[in-house]
Amino acid sequence: MKDEKQFFSLYLDVLPALKRFIFSQIPDLHSAQDVLQEVSVVIWNKFNKYEDGTNFKAWVLAIARYEILHAKRSYVKDQLVSSPKLLEKFARHYEGFGVEKGEEKRVALEHCYKKLSDKNKKLLQSRYWQDMSYSEISEKQGGRENTLRIKIYRIKKTLKNCIENYM
Repeated sequence: MKDEKQFFSLYLDVLPALKRFIFSQIPDLHSAQDVLQEVSVVIWNKFNKYEDGTNFKAWVLAIARYEILHAKRSYVKDQLVSSPKLLEKFARHYEGFGVEKGEEKRVALEHCYKKLSDKNKKLLQSRYWQDMSYSEISEKQGGRENTLRIKIYRIKKTLKNCIENYM
């Protein structure tokens, strides 16, 4: 049997990515926290089935995907948005809107995100949803990292301007 120390070491390393992934799929904070708790229990219960040396993050996110699908079917169907992880990630980037305008900000971000080209959406998804580094994305696409950073900066600036105009 694998020990608790090994589990918690691996788990704490992937916890930020796991939270981002879950919160991207479940926009309701309390529901997302429930799913995170469920995923954590499942991961702990199945930890003996995890094969040492394989990608723990991929294993955890696969379990999370299943639990998210289960949760969506069970209790969050009516609250889903097209890409909540991205919406939440970008919403946190744009300060100054005020807490009371949270829903308005989310709607504006969703509206503006939908206006982006598929290519730009894919870049943002790679960076913020899949939690890939700039170097990983640029290597995958065969481009330069600095060029990618500028491209994503411009996409975010476009989103910010669109959101400000929408509101």
